Amino acid sequence: MAIWTCRHAPAAVEGICYGRSNVPLKVAAVPAAELVVERLGDAKMQAIWASPLARARDLAEAVAHRLGVPFQVDARLSEIDFGLWEGLPFAEIERRDHARFVRWQAEWEFLPAPGGESLHQMQDRVEAWYKGRQSELDGANVLVVSHAGVIRALRAHVLGTLFEEELRSDVPHLVPECLDANRIAIGSLRRISTKPFV
Repeated sequence: MAIWTCRHAPAAVEGICYGRSNVPLKVAAVPAAELVVERLGDAKMQAIWASPLARARDLAEAVAHRLGVPFQVDARLSEIDFGLWEGLPFAEIERRDHARFVRWQAEWEFLPAPGGESLHQMQDRVEAWYKGRQSELDGANVLVVSHAGVIRALRAHVLGTLFEEELRSDVPHLVPECLDANRIAIGSLRRISTKPFV
């Protein structure tokens, strides 16, 4: 199968620690879906999968409606869980939990937030989702609407790159990307222009 990914619209909040938290967005689902469909061009999707978090799920549902294809959600496509820090301003976390926050800032690639999950735990569940879909969706174009962390994990697994390198790569909002190492399109899709939404 050819896996395509697309990140949700940008959040309309700043300075907040959110992974699993629902947050307001700068672009509503329907106009965001119109942009995604336009950017997909002639690519035909047979299925759409999404994170259950509203910022991804609502976009996936709107894109699926526009394309006339089924969509499903899977919790393994959720963004990383920041545990006890979810939904809190970073300034408040630093004040309340200073020692752990300072250590996490220095070791965020390996250390989970308290009560949350590590990047590699997230990577493992994303890879498990992919492996579980391979035989079921063989030969299909599948769009995954999700989050930056999940998309980086998929890139590493599908393209055979290092996850640590992907952690430093950009994941633009509302830009479909084909994760097929055999397709020239992947390079051009990664470089697509992304103008501000507001």
